[in-house]
Amino acid sequence: MGKFFFNSRLAQGIGLPPKTWIGLILAASALSAAAQTALNVRLAGHGDGVVTSAPAGIDCGSSCSASLAPATVVTLTATPAADSGFVGWSGACAGSNHTCAVTLDQAKSVVAVFGIRQVQGVGAVRG
Repeated sequence: MGKFFFNSRLAQGIGLPPKTWIGLILAASALSAAAQTALNVRLAGHGDGVVTSAPAGIDCGSSCSASLAPATVVTLTATPAADSGFVGWSGACAGSNHTCAVTLDQAKSVVAVFGIRQVQGVGAVRG
């Protein structure tokens, strides 16, 4: 969230009444909150895994969306579960590297696809 500073002595010096101060503070706070850009991540496929981000905000499993400052470059990292593999990205990311960088110049959506690992070989099951 952006930061703003308010100087009440300056406001008094130029003759702003206290109600106007409150209005200015609320307007600045609303603008600061509105100046966020959404990043949404969805997990897909038959496998399991997680996606995390740097800077922090995305941690799929628990939170697959974040609102960050515009122009933030977010690095997403896909980590498959032990029995799964990472297939690739779609949406604002592409390719099959485990990491992807997204610049939040507007709201973005990313899909991370995980697949089930194929088991090689034949074995006997003992009971």
